[in-house]
Amino acid sequence: MTALACAPRLNDPAQAVRGSAGSIDINGALGWPERFRAVHGRAPRVLHICNIANYAWVNASIMRRRGVHCVILDPDFYHVVSSPEWIEAEFDGDYGDDYYPRWRDVNLNGYERPEWFINGPSPFVLSELAAREKGDRISRHVYRTLSNVYRAGLGAKRGRVSLMRGALESEHPALIKLRRALRRVLLSRAQHPAAPRAAVEHVQEGDGRANAALLPRGISQSLLDSAFAPFDVILGYGLGARFPLGAGYPRFVSLELGTLRGLPFEDSELGRMARFVYLNSPEVFVTNVDCVEPALQLGIPQARLTAIPHPFDLKAARSYARSPPPSPISGPGPYFFCPARHHWRKGNASWLKGNDVLIRGAAEVASLGYRFRLVMVEWGQELELSRSLIDEVGLTDRVVWLRPMHRRAMWSVLAGAEAVIDQFGAPAFGGIGLEAMAFGKPLISRIEGAQLTAFFQTNPPMLEASTPAQVARRMVEVLTNPIMRSEIGLAGQQWMQSEHNEDRQIGLQFEVFERLLGTTSG
Repeated sequence: MTALACAPRLNDPAQAVRGSAGSIDINGALGWPERFRAVHGRAPRVLHICNIANYAWVNASIMRRRGVHCVILDPDFYHVVSSPEWIEAEFDGDYGDDYYPRWRDVNLNGYERPEWFINGPSPFVLSELAAREKGDRISRHVYRTLSNVYRAGLGAKRGRVSLMRGALESEHPALIKLRRALRRVLLSRAQHPAAPRAAVEHVQEGDGRANAALLPRGISQSLLDSAFAPFDVILGYGLGARFPLGAGYPRFVSLELGTLRGLPFEDSELGRMARFVYLNSPEVFVTNVDCVEPALQLGIPQARLTAIPHPFDLKAARSYARSPPPSPISGPGPYFFCPARHHWRKGNASWLKGNDVLIRGAAEVASLGYRFRLVMVEWGQELELSRSLIDEVGLTDRVVWLRPMHRRAMWSVLAGAEAVIDQFGAPAFGGIGLEAMAFGKPLISRIEGAQLTAFFQTNPPMLEASTPAQVARRMVEVLTNPIMRSEIGLAGQQWMQSEHNEDRQIGLQFEVFERLLGTTSG
């Protein structure tokens, strides 16, 4: 019998998880870094693994401002929106492939990645992390260089084998020096054979898969021990917690980013891995309001669940919103910003955005004679399906298409919009919803108020819609009622300040870290 079949379905999930309004003393939790330093004589060390959509970047950046030593490890993933350049740099130029951006081909206007962000193939970045924490500059340089060469080869769509062979056979003095240093590093590591992996403590559903199956090939236990040992807590985003779980590391937390919505219930390799990781995580952070109930259905013990707000840098957004530049969207009439990824027909429920609901609702508004435009972004697996539907319903001349934009460019578009229309798949809101409210823009999206009580004292002031007719009605309200538009925008900003502020985001996590360290120390 699976966990899904035997887990109880609770009538009030809000009462089943930590993080509900008033359940944790935020002010007390915020003092954790100082309490830790008083005992250990140093800052607490937190490793963030997998920078999905830059959530790890935002979260780690806020923690670093609060006195926590944070490092981000982003193995085997290079997507443009998961790169720090995407939200930190105001760049010019074409970065090329979304999945393998070539940052060297664009003008980053002086921006450089910080040393605490480590990205590349798993064996290289784990080795670089171990060398970094040991202060081994030669080894660290070797592995960073190898990661950069590998990534550059992928971005140029060159063969991995031929690229690496060229580096190994070249007579260039720099590459000869690099090979010698690499040989010394590998020989030194050969003196430390791999130790047996720790057993999984909480095997569920009769799944006897070994921990090693969670990890990429070629990663030894000694390497994992070297990389993870300096850290007090590891925070894995999405399925990033498979690394500490596979290593037998005891103090880690899984932070879901929609991956609890449907993935663990799939009978697939990735679904089984997701189920195994979440069920065996000592603690789980739930960031989507509709993922509390699936977590309980999956069988995650209530005592291991904490509801936290999405990591979000409210200070940066509000600072920009005070004096934004002119909108780059020219032409007559107001526009709605619709940045949701185009994926609405097939696939996992975690990813569907319901773009067809928006398109059909906008067509109803157009049929009534209202002047408006939709600003959409050219990204998503079903972009061409959306284009076809737009043509079918007669909205082609009303849609402005943009390439995916870095954060500052996106903010300039957002600042000039009448409202933001997000998604109508899962009843939840993520990064763009937070951006909209921080900028004082009405947010039209699907949400379910009852689920929000696990996260907030009050529901966010947004324009709820889930059908084309409801979307159409909300769009007309925005176009015809400027007073309402202003009032709900101001209310959204106030709600963000009181319910989604930095203290609350970080305090909830610190409380779990402190408890986790207390129960696993010694």
